[in-house]
Amino acid sequence: MRQQGRLTEVNQYEGKFELLAPSGSVTEQGACRVGFDDEKLTLVPETGTTLVVDLGDLDTLSAADYELRARLYSGETVRLRQFGRSYEELAKTLVECYRGRTLNACCSRTWRKSTVSKRDSH
Repeated sequence: MRQQGRLTEVNQYEGKFELLAPSGSVTEQGACRVGFDDEKLTLVPETGTTLVVDLGDLDTLSAADYELRARLYSGETVRLRQFGRSYEELAKTLVECYRGRTLNACCSRTWRKSTVSKRDSH
């Protein structure tokens, strides 16, 4: 999940982040660059290690009050804020990508299950 890297995604934004433990306490915070594509979200903190998350691995993604919250499968939460004028575009586009990735993952699982069921019934 954490790796060295650079942002190569088309959608890139600058703001601040907080990484919250499952208990809600802040474990990391600071300025960051955020980028994403149809499959993954990349957070590059000003200092520290890059966080790369497959959008299909997010438990939830919510946008409200100029803040985005992404709950990771690990129980941690990434809170993105202070993106200024780019917030609306960031929120809209990231939520669309998240929904698309989630839908693709669900359809793929359903298709695999139905294919296996059909093969088993012959």
